[in-house]
Amino acid sequence: MSKDLYNLKKDKNKMEIEYTNYAEETIADRKISKKRIESSLSKPLEIIEGKTNRKIAHKYLMEN
Repeated sequence: MSKDLYNLKKDKNKMEIEYTNYAEETIADRKISKKRIESSLSKPLEIIEGKTNRKIAHKYLMEN
């Protein structure tokens, strides 16, 4: 069973992301900035269908 990483609320002018505790731990472990995550969600290279009608946003993240 997969865990949700975030809840996304989007209106016309603003995107609000609510990170779960699991997401916060994963972000820290992988040393990824929230800015990079939010960029991937707002401007993904592709969006594919996941299980139970979920959307999966993909974007390559290059090491800095």
